[in-house]
Amino acid sequence: MCRKQVMGPDSRLKTLVKLEPLDLSHANGLFKALNHEEIGIYIGGADVTSLSALEDRIKFLKQGPKADSNQLWVNFVVLLNSEIVGRVEATLHDSIAEIAYLINPLLWGQGLGTAAAELLIDELRGKGEYDFWATVTPENKASARVLEKLEFVEIDPGQAPQLLSYDSGDRTFRKKFHSLS
Repeated sequence: MCRKQVMGPDSRLKTLVKLEPLDLSHANGLFKALNHEEIGIYIGGADVTSLSALEDRIKFLKQGPKADSNQLWVNFVVLLNSEIVGRVEATLHDSIAEIAYLINPLLWGQGLGTAAAELLIDELRGKGEYDFWATVTPENKASARVLEKLEFVEIDPGQAPQLLSYDSGDRTFRKKFHSLS
């Protein structure tokens, strides 16, 4: 895999990264960003399989969860200089915000996942008081580093609440809510 260098480590990456609410108009760019075998390594398979399937999923996500689920879905595309480079999402339920992030693997290792997840957390703080949670497979050391940079703390899965994203064997991380005011 050939990586594309975005900028040096001292750059102001967070100012170049933006989130935009996921919309059907993002399908083509999102497909290009995430149509890589490497994306599926830690999530149990490909995130995107075809442009048509991605369009169907975006339509489904835009409908939101069932009314009786007590959930709120939050979905954004990640933009770097106006180019779609990935997506971030959260499922809000029971005072919990479960977050996830996927970035174009050609750009891994440059801080985009950290910047995008931080922007997502900032966005979620405006939606209420949630403790932030994330799960990663034990092999996904890079994703665990993203969470650690964002001051998430690893928690024994047995001590965690019921997390919708948890699969047996996953590492579980928590970041307590802190008001910005």
